[in-house]
Amino acid sequence: MEPTVRVVCLCASWCGVCRDFVSQYQETMRATPGVVFDWYDIEDDVERLGDVDVESFPCILIGVQGEPVFFGPITPNRGSLELLIQRAPNMAPLPQSQVDRDRLETILRIK
Repeated sequence: MEPTVRVVCLCASWCGVCRDFVSQYQETMRATPGVVFDWYDIEDDVERLGDVDVESFPCILIGVQGEPVFFGPITPNRGSLELLIQRAPNMAPLPQSQVDRDRLETILRIK
């Protein structure tokens, strides 16, 4: 069985970098149909996301089988995102001490 990979982009509507990145994110979505994608505005979706600490945009959360394996800012281009997605099934889960894993796991479960 193929691992379930979920990619969540955390951005803000006021962020010009995020607005510029959205088209590349959508192109990646269309090019990788076996991956689940979501895009959340950290201010508009605060009730759903809770208190998640985003230091730079775009911030990407990637989960495999519900386990967070990557959380952080990326270079806002399609190539960087696609490389992370390709590597995700082989990444180790993030350690509890590095991030608030409970919060990240909750975000990965949002439908």
